[in-house]
Amino acid sequence: MRAVGTLHALWWDWRLGIRTLTTTPALGGGAQPGDPTSYAVLFAVADTLAASDVVYDVGCGRGRACAVFARTGATVIGIEASPIAAAAARGNGVAVIEADARAVDYSGATVLWMFNPFGPETLRAVLRRAAAPRVLYYSGTEVHAQVFQAEGYALTRRQVFAADDHVVHHYGRTTTPWT
Repeated sequence: MRAVGTLHALWWDWRLGIRTLTTTPALGGGAQPGDPTSYAVLFAVADTLAASDVVYDVGCGRGRACAVFARTGATVIGIEASPIAAAAARGNGVAVIEADARAVDYSGATVLWMFNPFGPETLRAVLRRAAAPRVLYYSGTEVHAQVFQAEGYALTRRQVFAADDHVVHHYGRTTTPWT
């Protein structure tokens, strides 16, 4: 079954004119390297986006999600701290801000896409800087649900994928953070 998934990913990489099958290197010594999110998940998430959205992919890796989301007509910007991954994303035609996610200007963002990239304190800092109306958070657990709630977000939807052990948690802004 894994071979079918790899063939599917190769086909979509070819179709989109990108290369994303390589694992993104870990940063900071303790972080796990990031494997790209499956195209099936990304296309399902893309169906929830509008052409008017400004999507920031926080921890974009090589830019697979950016390439899929851009097909909706949305403006898509990748955020990546790894110089190797940022260079690969640029090579894939992705607009990338190479920086620590805690230092990025997210003004204008309507949606943040994240694949469980951070610990709670970093996530809190990103949510406070961004204050985006929607956050799409791909994770195996709701480990950071309390952080989202404390920062003025409520869970509005869960997208479950039969062939995956992760869920896309859709969070919507309910209040101004830290009020």
